[in-house]
Amino acid sequence: MVKEFTYYYAGAVVAPLQPCGSVAKWDGDRVTVWGHGQAIYPARALIARGLDIDPKNVRFINKWNGGTFGGVRQASEKFYPWVAYVSKMTGKPVRLTLAKDQELAHMQVKPENIQKFKVGAKKDGRITACQREFFVNTGERSGGGGSGGRSELYLHVIPNWKEIGNDYRTNSMTTGPSRSNMQQEFKWGWEQMMDEMAEAVGIDPVQFRLLNVQKPGTKVTIESGGPTMVLMPEMEKGFLTYDSYASVEVLQEGMKAIGWEKRNPAPGGNPGRFKRGFGMAMSQHHAGRLGYHEGEVGFERTVKRGNADVYQSEIELNADGNIILHFAQPDSGTNHGTGIATQIAEILGYTTLDHMRLSWGDSDLAPPAPGWNSGLSTQLQGGALCKAADKLRQDLLKRASDTLKTDAARLQIRDGVISSKEDPKKTTTFAALAKTAEGRVIRQHASCCHPGAIGRAMNRGIGTCFVEVEVDTWTGNWRFIRAAYCHDTGNVINPLLAEADMNGSLVQSTQVATEAIPWDREFPGTRHFSVGYLSYRLPTIMDVPEQTQVFVNSLEPRWFFGTKGFAETAIGAPPGAIANAIYNACGVRIREHPISKDKILAGLKTKATGKA
Repeated sequence: MVKEFTYYYAGAVVAPLQPCGSVAKWDGDRVTVWGHGQAIYPARALIARGLDIDPKNVRFINKWNGGTFGGVRQASEKFYPWVAYVSKMTGKPVRLTLAKDQELAHMQVKPENIQKFKVGAKKDGRITACQREFFVNTGERSGGGGSGGRSELYLHVIPNWKEIGNDYRTNSMTTGPSRSNMQQEFKWGWEQMMDEMAEAVGIDPVQFRLLNVQKPGTKVTIESGGPTMVLMPEMEKGFLTYDSYASVEVLQEGMKAIGWEKRNPAPGGNPGRFKRGFGMAMSQHHAGRLGYHEGEVGFERTVKRGNADVYQSEIELNADGNIILHFAQPDSGTNHGTGIATQIAEILGYTTLDHMRLSWGDSDLAPPAPGWNSGLSTQLQGGALCKAADKLRQDLLKRASDTLKTDAARLQIRDGVISSKEDPKKTTTFAALAKTAEGRVIRQHASCCHPGAIGRAMNRGIGTCFVEVEVDTWTGNWRFIRAAYCHDTGNVINPLLAEADMNGSLVQSTQVATEAIPWDREFPGTRHFSVGYLSYRLPTIMDVPEQTQVFVNSLEPRWFFGTKGFAETAIGAPPGAIANAIYNACGVRIREHPISKDKILAGLKTKATGKA
């Protein structure tokens, strides 16, 4: 059978807690800027270009901030050179902070788009062909969503693909990544299409996805849905084969967690005014964009190719026996420093974090690195520090071997003490070794690189969102009752933080399903009605459903401790899952974003009268 579907997404944005702003202060010919964003060295370079000065004359500091989510970054960064310039002209420190009713106009927003599908499937439910045509509002510049969120293609095994992309520019605010790279706005249509196709062939939505999703061992080419646009060392005859990819597990565990067996066999089948329903959706969106570290073939090839994103790190051991980690990333509530320090402590044989010290978020105190996004912090920045820690460990064992006159292979490390396995009396300490080193400090440096596009081959990240909703069929009001959010995470380093991060992820993704950018209807495509938050509402604690977080340890075999990044692995799924659940509850399919009680009520009236 062949089916056609059309879906509209009206655009949205995730907002931060912290106001967008910066402070600048000059000391002679050198300026220090305190900012709010996702990068240290790129921000320093931006300021230097704007002022036409040497980057060495710019110090950029961003240690803590209250969230950026991609879209907020440019709302602060665009003002850095101006604030620094005013400070220079006045000879005084200058601070600029946007008022809340000014922020929305400067943020990067998820693009408005229309998706049209033409899908063919066999009677057994296997999709054989899919054509997608999409139209994307790229704002005042191209590139803000023009790829149409291609990672949806990487979910499925479909012999015949065709993509027709149409970008159109408007003089609206900038469009682009906001709490994911083009996920919620495109999976809104994709995941509803998958449910509608499942219904058309008479198969449960989960079973339909299990039939068509890629699995470990699936061979794909770059052209047919591979996750990268550059050649990888792991490619064999043009094919990539994934081995770290929990596509089946996130479906099965989500079904268990939500109680999928209670789903209505027929949409709107439950009696009564208040009807409950279940829905689900999938999302494949980078697994921390796993890269390469020093010593790997992929690292050398990527760096040699040029234009590689290289994350540098420095680790030092001082005469007090403390380990100091230097890395150039800000913290936006992600607390990645704790996760990284936990890994370093493990590598160096510590059982606590008491001797770990962090120096971050300051261009004067850390080596160069790109910014963080897409789960890169603990993966690539953390990977560089893990590699440096491993080099430090080997260095300390060699120094201890020389000091104790014992083969390094016969030494053991625990809590800053190196001792002989055979003679416990033969010991030395990290502090003692540092005291004998030049400058009373032992340092090691290491780097990781990002290979481009989605990242290293063979590594995938995937997630699902299963939800339960309740619809009031008299008023159109609906309630988000429960959610089971399932993530292919690899080994989780900090479970409490992981759960907290995913709770926020679900709430933010719910927001971008239920609120749209209030575009100006008199002058379409120009700007939105209001730049404040009265016309663009944010979720409150009253909107948060009961949540179950499920972390599937797929154990990435090529990375330190088997970790993956998963900050946004499942984040694209909630909007489609909620729409599918509302349909299961009351039989109303909402193809035009955002979800609202008015659309539900209108759909219920149409069902009752039989008139479209």
